[in-house]
Amino acid sequence: AGNLRIQELTTCAAEIALHLPDEIIFAAGVNNIRAGESAATIAGRVATFLTTINSLTSNYYVVGVNFFVCGLVPQTLQDVTATNDLLASTYSSGYIDLYTSLRVSGTSAPNPSFYNVDGIHTNAYGDQRIVKSIVSKRGYSLRNYADINNYSLRTLENGYVVIGNNVTPQTLFDLVDTKSQLRVSNTISDATDN
Repeated sequence: AGNLRIQELTTCAAEIALHLPDEIIFAAGVNNIRAGESAATIAGRVATFLTTINSLTSNYYVVGVNFFVCGLVPQTLQDVTATNDLLASTYSSGYIDLYTSLRVSGTSAPNPSFYNVDGIHTNAYGDQRIVKSIVSKRGYSLRNYADINNYSLRTLENGYVVIGNNVTPQTLFDLVDTKSQLRVSNTISDATDN
């Protein structure tokens, strides 16, 4: 949720509900913790988002079934472990740990190998770790070729590859970041595309 806090995402719930995505993987909260909010406030804001989206979709989203909450990634100026611990205990069946693979082992510090120079945003290596954490939790299979179901493959000038069409994320999950976009799917027929 780049440049947004959780409460700002909640104001977009009606627009999200219009698309009725098959799943929601909720990754937000870093901007909240950077604004000085407590773990309890952040967890409460996630609960408000889920309640709001469910009020618009006849309680369609169930934690651990089609609603998942990502832990906060390590930050240079704030320790996010208390927030992640609370999110993990609150959303245990739907919690995705993004924190562990991005920190310096044995510390709460972000591993600089996986971050841009600002120490806040992940680089391409960090993005790969985030994708692997989500894929591992959800059992998705990564596609390694494109132009299937109207998805196309583009190579960008900076050397990154983009897969997706940004039109039908409710049927084929698009994972988008500032530097890369990966399409992952949990459809059985996609399992042969590894």
